[in-house]
Amino acid sequence: MVLLGLVVLVVAGAVWLALFSGYLAVKKVDVDGVALVTTDDVRDAAAIPPGSPLVTLRQSDVEQRVTQAIPEVKSITLSRRWSGDVVIHVTERVAVFKVADGGLFDWVADDGTVFHVSPDAPPVLLADVATDDSNLLADVATVVLALPPDLTKQVKSLSAASRDAITLQLDSNRQVVWGSADQSILKAEVLQVLLKQPGHVYDVSAPTSPAVR
Repeated sequence: MVLLGLVVLVVAGAVWLALFSGYLAVKKVDVDGVALVTTDDVRDAAAIPPGSPLVTLRQSDVEQRVTQAIPEVKSITLSRRWSGDVVIHVTERVAVFKVADGGLFDWVADDGTVFHVSPDAPPVLLADVATDDSNLLADVATVVLALPPDLTKQVKSLSAASRDAITLQLDSNRQVVWGSADQSILKAEVLQVLLKQPGHVYDVSAPTSPAVR
């Protein structure tokens, strides 16, 4: 009974220390990994109250608040220190392609999310596509990601009138009829071979029956 009482006292003391004493409480919140947003933006969205117990701080809850409030943030991880410092490590989204919108540029991620708008153009392909169709944006991202670097260098722009009408404009006044985003990796492989032939229009919309004209 004495041993059981000691165990209860130790557990109760640990719970009091962790939850109520303030000794293991949040004292400061730092942020790193940001470029497109500010540390204050992330700190405000995280909404971690000073003095809250470190042990009750759930990364999934914080991540949900931050990613919902800030589209530039793809994910976060938390580091807790017994000193009471919490560090939010931010992973920002990366632009796969951009869309010109007046004097601004919409930055589009690999899942088709428009996550940032800026007068600064990211160093990625320019696409002429409606930004109100998330499925179309995701398809364009699939195509862009399927292009190997040596082929990407030849692409001047991309247009997508619909999900089945994606077209690439290459240098030397050449055009690629891509069609849909289906079989994009195969289409890229076929296109690399096809471009060795003279022509102005390269059709890989049906990659097993490509055409040059």
